[in-house]
Order: sequence, then C-alpha cells, then structure tokens
Amino acid sequence: MINKSTEQKHIHVYLILFVLILLACGMTFIIPSGSFDTFFDATSKSNIVVDGSYHLVENVHVYPWSIPMLFFKTLTNPSVSKMIFFILIIGGSFEPLMESQAFTFFIQKIVAKKNTTHRVVVISFLVAFSIIGFSTGLTTASIIFIPIALSISKSLGINDLVAISMVMLGTNIGFTAGVFNPFNVGIAQSIAEVPIFSGSWLRWLVLIAYLIATGLYLIYYSKKNLQISETCSADASIQITLTARQIVTLVSFTIFLIILMSGVNLLKWGIPEIASLFLVQGIIVGLIMGYSPNRICELYVLGFKKMVKGAFIIGLAATIKTILLEGFILDTVAYAMSQTVYNLPQWAQLTGIFYGNAALNLLITSGSGQAALIMPILVPMSDLLHLTRQSVVFAFQMGDGLTNLVSPISTTLSTILAISGIHYGKWFKFYMPLVAIYLLIGTVFMFLATAVGY
Repeated sequence: MINKSTEQKHIHVYLILFVLILLACGMTFIIPSGSFDTFFDATSKSNIVVDGSYHLVENVHVYPWSIPMLFFKTLTNPSVSKMIFFILIIGGSFEPLMESQAFTFFIQKIVAKKNTTHRVVVISFLVAFSIIGFSTGLTTASIIFIPIALSISKSLGINDLVAISMVMLGTNIGFTAGVFNPFNVGIAQSIAEVPIFSGSWLRWLVLIAYLIATGLYLIYYSKKNLQISETCSADASIQITLTARQIVTLVSFTIFLIILMSGVNLLKWGIPEIASLFLVQGIIVGLIMGYSPNRICELYVLGFKKMVKGAFIIGLAATIKTILLEGFILDTVAYAMSQTVYNLPQWAQLTGIFYGNAALNLLITSGSGQAALIMPILVPMSDLLHLTRQSVVFAFQMGDGLTNLVSPISTTLSTILAISGIHYGKWFKFYMPLVAIYLLIGTVFMFLATAVGY
C-alpha cells in the first residue's frame, strides 16, 4: 500500500508548471520583445529562422489574469490538441494489452524455468521492459510489475534494489533511448518539424549501449549481494502458464512493432498514421483476448483516464510557450541562449543541450511536458547555431529520462519506493553511479552525432 504521507510531501507537477507560467508572465515585463524573420524551406517542410534577422519590437506585457484564457487557447491550438489526443489514444490502446497480462506471464515463464540464473533474469527483464519503454513511453506501467519482480527476487535471493531496477530501469532506458517513444521523441520531432521517428538508427545504438551498461551494473551488484543461490526455482504460487490467447496477443504485438518500424522508416508515416495503428492494435488485442465490445470500450476509457494527467501537463507546459509568444520574448530568449554558446564547437553545443535538459528533468519529469516546454526554444536556437534539428531533438531526448529516477518529485519513483519499502537515500546511493555512466555514454553519443552530421 502506498503511504499517503509519501505522496503529500511532494509538490505536484501542475503546481510547478503553474509557477513557471507565472514566471513567464513576469518575464514579459523584464525581457525586451523581439522577433526573427523566418522562411519556409520546401525541402525540410519547416519554417527556418533567418540568420542575423533578430530585431527588437514594441514591448508587449502578459498579465496573470489572462492565464486561464491563454490556457484554453493553448489546449485548442491544433498542434497541441494533436499531441494531447495522440497520447490519449496510446494510453487507451495499450490498456487491453496490460489487461491481458500476456507480458506478465511471459516473463514469469522465462524466470521459472529450471536452472535459470539471476543473470538471465536480469537481462530478460531489462530487454522486455525496455520494449515497453521505447514503444509506448509508459514508464508508469512498470509500477504494476514491481510486486512480481520482488516475488521473483526472493527465489533468486537477490537484493530488492536489483529487483525493482530490472523493471524500473528497463522501462526507463527504453524511454530514454526512445526508438519509437511517442512522448519525448515523437512530440519533440513534431515540434521541430522533423519527420516523426526518423533517425531511429542512432537511437537503436543508444538502446543497446544503455542495456549493456545497465545489465552489467545490475549483474555485478546482484552477484555482490547474492543471498542464496544463483539458480532460480519456480514459485508454485505464481501462474506461469500462457494461454493460447495470450500467446497470440504477444505475436500480434510483435507484428505491430514490425509494422510500426516499417511504416515509419519506409513509408514515412506521421502522427495520424501512427495513432491509427495504435488505435487498431488495441482493438485487435481486445478481440484476441475474447473481450466483449463493451469491455474493450471500458478498457480504452480506463487507458484514457491514465493519460489525462499527462495530457494536461502538455497543455500547461505549452501555455508557457503561448505566453512567451504573446509577449514576443520567445525569440529573445532563443537569441540570448544561442549567443551564449555561439563560439563553442558543435559537439560542445550539443553536449550543453544534453546536460541542460538532464538538469531540467529533475524538475519536470514528464517527457511530453518537457518537450512542449523546451523544444520551442531549442528549434530557433538550432537554426541560429547551424545545428540540425534532428541532432537537437536527439540531445533533448537523451537528457530527458536519465535523471527521472533521481528526482524526488517523480511520482513513478516515489510510488515504486513506497511499494518496495526502500528508502530514497538508499536508492539514491545505488542509482547515482549508474547515472554517471549514463551521462558518460550520452556524451560519447553527442560526439558521434556531431561527427556523422546526424
């Protein structure tokens, strides 16, 4: 059971964003209004900032009492509403898959095999949950699997820290690598007017690097803290039999991923096509599992409900952009930031974006909210610095996610720690060396992205 006092001592992300909205209003009274000239580039199909075109305009102030109207205006903006309905559809479409428990029983079946070692269990969990992370972006889904991981860890005799990490870190590194993550990569590329999910080859390499690093770290730690034997014996109380319907569900999900990858890479699908595929996939899973039409609808509604918080995070974060645009200071902020790093080499510019976003992620742990907040500033900045928008999205994406599980305001982290009974200080000490490794790997990939002109 989740301790209520644990939840209450954290500041709600809505309150944090509202404070930032108030600060944005205040900035319109302090920062001079300015604007860039732009032109439409037919090749990239995006609006490009004209270098050297920044100029001051008449100052415009945004007053706090206009916030409710601007918030509604933002929610009804076509680009914002498209992102919101996109994540709602994803949440709804994956609820039948979660309800089927196909993933749960599949993992249990693997670890319950005779002579299965803790190394196999760790790697199996990391790979399986990284798939959930990079394909759905639903890091909160890892919460429901924590009791299973803790139960399995008892038969392995490994530390509870490793048990929750197999699930939580697997999902998180998948989210961070973001191969087809609709929340950080999808929304960021949409804002940057980059073909959605393009450039996936480098994100696949990131995923492999993070899986190897995390796997080695957890295997080393579990071996160091092994309490019983290295061989897993099945818990007779755990259901490990996959039904025919669950097997077909797993096959259909595999086919779904193949279609998604093919559509994105070969057919250059955008958000409408991808959202449609998710929508249909959820219905197919429901039918395979034998759910009635009413039950499928109920599951979709349940999935929508889980995404409402994230939807409003996008709306609140995007309201900050609306205020900066209303006050004509968004271009001024982008111009000032670009001038600060203008004389640095490109690898240092990308690395600065990477580390800056990793720091911001301690405050705003929502990938979609962070994309809606920071990408509007990074897009004109990338044009001025002559960085490709793809590389800037990559630097943003790499920074988003790595420090999610350090932030004490992360609801996912606090919930999992409450369920497992692990103190935050103990988790912090365990996780920080791995964060350092992640940041080092990310820095190497910033160099690589610069070298290949990503």
